[in-house]
Amino acid sequence: VSEQFGMAQTQIVPFPKGAMMTWGAFRESVKRGFKPGTVYTSDMYPPELRLDAALPAKTVVGDWEEFQHVDKKLRGQKVTVTMETPGGPMSLVSWVDADGKPLKAKMPMATFEIELLTTDQKTALADFVAPEVFMTTVLKVPPIENRDMVHSIRYRLTSKTDASAVSGIPTTGMQSVTKQNDRSVELEVSRLNHSPKSNYAKPASDLDDYLAANAVLNINDPILIDLAKRAAGDEKDLFKLADRLRRFVTDYVADKSMDVGFATASEVARNKSGDCSEHGVFLAALGRIAGIPSRVVVGLAYAPVFGGQSDIFGYHMWTQFWIDGQWVDVDAALRETECSPARIALATSSLKDCALADLNFAILSKIGTLDLEIIEVKRNP
Repeated sequence: VSEQFGMAQTQIVPFPKGAMMTWGAFRESVKRGFKPGTVYTSDMYPPELRLDAALPAKTVVGDWEEFQHVDKKLRGQKVTVTMETPGGPMSLVSWVDADGKPLKAKMPMATFEIELLTTDQKTALADFVAPEVFMTTVLKVPPIENRDMVHSIRYRLTSKTDASAVSGIPTTGMQSVTKQNDRSVELEVSRLNHSPKSNYAKPASDLDDYLAANAVLNINDPILIDLAKRAAGDEKDLFKLADRLRRFVTDYVADKSMDVGFATASEVARNKSGDCSEHGVFLAALGRIAGIPSRVVVGLAYAPVFGGQSDIFGYHMWTQFWIDGQWVDVDAALRETECSPARIALATSSLKDCALADLNFAILSKIGTLDLEIIEVKRNP
């Protein structure tokens, strides 16, 4: 049950047979023992990572080691648990005491490493300076001049690690994969023609997830419904409607702040604050209420100047609407309805609960592992 602002949504998911949750996994580790060299595989069910299935996990018990714990040295037994997540393997390395209780743990995510330490409450609640993530993960490129005149751009993404970093790149209305190698992929991103039409193809039944409510996009929220009606007016043409919704969201989110982590559409409707992810989910919610299938997309977008750097591609989130048989990019954060091809989609999601982890791990697995090259820029006359 997901509840926010007095509104509850219930989703029933069958529990994976034979899977273990957190305390079940701890009990299993105590039962198996901590003899160095012990190796076993079990099915884990961490709902914060995936709701609809268990994740296979391999546990390897190592030797006792000395390690740094804040300002002192401690000894603990090294235990490594590797889970097969939707975005690839994820390993948690722990150092535990004689009872198997963790003293320290490390979990790598792309180029980052999360470190967990046992400590007292006072230390845990003390203020700290959050690390800067966005500006340390941008990709430098040559200047893209006169973006309004750019019709299409060909890109090459190359993995610094393995093929998984460049696999699964989605095809959208703007974007197509033109060449795929073991460690690289070439893409062409082209501007779409947004000419209004009298008739549009109706959405297929397999797009139901892109019209449904979920924990992030609660389209049954009365405030969201009211805002969608205000934004849409009496517009019937889908491209013009998408533009009206985009302009409304751009103006409505008055506090353009990167201090918000990942707010739901209902939160954005009330707080009017956020960065690209808040613009993206808010616009997706208004689109669904207006009858347009929607999803969010994470990827890279060009910025001529941002955060003291120039000519960079930074990790970004925006919205796609299903209009006339294709996914159309609409970006409320960057004020674009007719989106420039100076962007690359890396992963998409309906934001249905079981797909949110897929989206997060898809982007985490790529941060810091990619090189970007602009092969060709074509401009309109």
